[in-house]
Amino acid sequence: MSRSAFQYALAALLLAGSGGWTRADPAISMTNPVPGTVGSDSLNYHQWLANRMYLGEDAPLQRPDTVTLTMNVTYATPLMSVFIFEDVGGRPVKDQLLALFPPTSASLAVPSGTNNVQLIFKLPETTEAVFTPGKHYWLAAGVTGINYDANPGQQLGLLDWSFASSTVSTSNGWEVDQWIAVSNTNGAEWASSPGLPYLFSMTTVIVPEPSRAILMLFGMMAFALRRCRPLALAALPMLSTGCRKPPAPPDNAVVKVGAEVITTDDFKAAAVRRGGGNPASVDRKALLEELIDESALVQRAKAKGLDQTPDFQRRVRTLLIATLRERESAAPIEAVAPTQADLMGLYEKMKPGFMVPAARHLAILQLTAETPGAESVKAAAEKLNQAAARFHALPPDPLRRGFGQIAAEFSDDQDTRYIGGDLGWLTDAEIKRRLPAAAASAALALTQPGTASEVITSGGTAFIILLSEQRAAAVQPFEKVEKQLRQEFGALAAKTSQAEQQTSLRQGLNIQINEEKMRAVILDARPAAAPSVPADAP
Repeated sequence: MSRSAFQYALAALLLAGSGGWTRADPAISMTNPVPGTVGSDSLNYHQWLANRMYLGEDAPLQRPDTVTLTMNVTYATPLMSVFIFEDVGGRPVKDQLLALFPPTSASLAVPSGTNNVQLIFKLPETTEAVFTPGKHYWLAAGVTGINYDANPGQQLGLLDWSFASSTVSTSNGWEVDQWIAVSNTNGAEWASSPGLPYLFSMTTVIVPEPSRAILMLFGMMAFALRRCRPLALAALPMLSTGCRKPPAPPDNAVVKVGAEVITTDDFKAAAVRRGGGNPASVDRKALLEELIDESALVQRAKAKGLDQTPDFQRRVRTLLIATLRERESAAPIEAVAPTQADLMGLYEKMKPGFMVPAARHLAILQLTAETPGAESVKAAAEKLNQAAARFHALPPDPLRRGFGQIAAEFSDDQDTRYIGGDLGWLTDAEIKRRLPAAAASAALALTQPGTASEVITSGGTAFIILLSEQRAAAVQPFEKVEKQLRQEFGALAAKTSQAEQQTSLRQGLNIQINEEKMRAVILDARPAAAPSVPADAP
């Protein structure tokens, strides 16, 4: 990284409680001039989708603010979330969660059968998540929290997430990769591959960079100690002024704010962060006013002793550890090319994850009685019997899938009537969730592809179920998952290298543990009172 992440986070920590964040800026924006022409992938309760994005090394530190998804809603769900994961081995990793956007009222208000819907997610204010320049991240979406055992009648959430067209704009150092990932296990395991990104927009908040005068202050104190060593340490606050005259501002000072100096280098770096590739477009006066306010806030926070509180010191320690781990993890790892035997051994271990469950390709004719009552239900059933007679009169066709035009004429299921009644491939469990109990039982009783059930009635609706195809449970062949196996092998090699680094961490350190003192510590379940903050300095 070309600039110190420690300095950035120092300002963020000082300003977090003082309203020091700047406004939210559009970091990534996507639109489709002609929606529906590019294509989409389905997203449901177990299949999650993700885009990969990259924050450039010279970009400013940022925190996520809002995410907007554009989707077609087939079946509405109130339990959808957005996640931001750090990239590990070219794919998302669930335990590397950076930020969680929980379900919002926007997703509750979207009815089924609605196209080009914008679902807007706002990150909770209490979330401490900061993007680090020079790293890849994954933005993922998934339906969460559905419990079909507890709520057997709950409707299956299903959304189609459109691919973005070429209209993709970014700022603040962001790039969107032509790389996506799919999880069929609620985000537990991911398969990534090249592909068009899914349609979304994201805004971020820039984390202010503190003035370099913070570091100069510590340098002046150290110099004063060397010059005035005989003085008592209690007189340390006076050393910087009592032993010599205050230093004159450097020749490259743009403005002096109290004890801090904003130099030309500081001003230029801030302009580059603000203007991106065109720093000359920045309003110089507005930028200078912002830097002055920022310096004044930092000095005020230090005067209050906020940089000396245990909580602040803990955050600084956490930041130092994170920076060290980031730099060590960024060190190049010697790539180990897997042999065919390595891949086959990994394939055997991962076989359960490559299992494709048994499924049936079904089609449906559905007709709801016009009015309540047995006679109306009987009329609906007789009408479907006519549709069944039409279907059975068709000449045999091994390539036929569904009821064809008959569905458009007789069925009132708006989601399937214009596609031959096609329900797609469904497992036995999905059939039981998708259909009423009587219709599901009839579907599971079909064993010969091309055969249809008798007319079934349930709850005022008549059904006919057609079995178009069926497949047995099987493991995906090695050739189909070889690319994923190579990625997994690389990820495991990276984890092994990190484990070796962790083992060497304590080498050379004299560690002495006092078991008696540790056992004597009273661990009270009640939260400790927050440390008092000194009153405002005069």
